[in-house]
Amino acid sequence: ASEPHVGAALNLHRGCIPFAYPFEHEPRDEERRFAYAIKLAQSAGLLHSGDSVVLCHGSQTGKISLSSFRMVIIA
Repeated sequence: ASEPHVGAALNLHRGCIPFAYPFEHEPRDEERRFAYAIKLAQSAGLLHSGDSVVLCHGSQTGKISLSSFRMVIIA
């Protein structure tokens, strides 16, 4: 999550474990953010090879929107 209140809201959903993205000064690059999140989850022992993950994000900054979803299998 890029903003603390988003992470706090995600904590209320079963199975969601929010992590803060520390590089907010960088341009929005969803692929880079997803790669960071996957590596962070792997290092925390939450993801393993063969696991399925749903990646989602909104395309409009500052608005409540989840407009893109993708399912990936961890290599």
